[in-house]
Amino acid sequence: MRKRIKDTGLRVCLGLGRLFPPRGTPVLGYHSVADDDSNITISPKMFDVQMSWLKDAGYQGVSFKHFISFVDKEGRLPEKTAVLTFDDGLKDFYTSAWPVLRRCGFSATVFVPTHYIGGKANWYAHYGLDPVPMLDWKEIRELTASGIDIQSHGCSHRPLTDLAPDELHREVIASKKVLEEGLGQPIDFFCCPQGAQNDEVAAAIRDAGYKAGIGGGDGLFRLKDDRYRLKRQLLDYIAITDEKTARLSISACARGSFAWYVKAKKRVKHYG
Repeated sequence: MRKRIKDTGLRVCLGLGRLFPPRGTPVLGYHSVADDDSNITISPKMFDVQMSWLKDAGYQGVSFKHFISFVDKEGRLPEKTAVLTFDDGLKDFYTSAWPVLRRCGFSATVFVPTHYIGGKANWYAHYGLDPVPMLDWKEIRELTASGIDIQSHGCSHRPLTDLAPDELHREVIASKKVLEEGLGQPIDFFCCPQGAQNDEVAAAIRDAGYKAGIGGGDGLFRLKDDRYRLKRQLLDYIAITDEKTARLSISACARGSFAWYVKAKKRVKHYG
């Protein structure tokens, strides 16, 4: 029953998206690509289904860095493009997501919390999962050399809105420095851990010298948007357990109407 409601909701959003096409570029957000029973994960098989759908539909899957570079140079949004981002710097990006991306000719951005490089993401216990292994420096450098974009997700993965001003600035500045020293290249983009952002966080990201920052808003990238409070469409808000749901959700993301589904779902849960 719940699956039928979910798929019906996705179809409704797709239909509305065709009638009233949203303007902007989809920035997709993933976390773990693994066979775990959690909404914060997508199985390698379903991830393959989604990336294959994008490729077959004529979309380019690009990194956030590549996308922003195009926008800044051309002054317009690229056509049929999906920006692919992965939070937390998990090792399963290297083992499960990257092979699929390579086969499809896609790139992506991985946002890494620097304190945990080579360790484990202990906060995944909140999602009912064991601590998840993280990328180590060897893997990060290999990914970078192969065209994957590595950017900052802070140091400690704490919600930045909970921190005192000095801690907040340390998170955005120190993580940038660690990654720049480790990779020998500029780190220009920041993604707020757990989507926690307010005016003070956006200002700290800007003042630290980043070119843009992603917050917790649901929606598309538009040229007029505040570069330090950018939105995404997070796939974590839906359980993707079969190919039908995988295709419905990725097509809604690509067409920009998945955020409508997420907002409706949040409203129903809030008032339910």
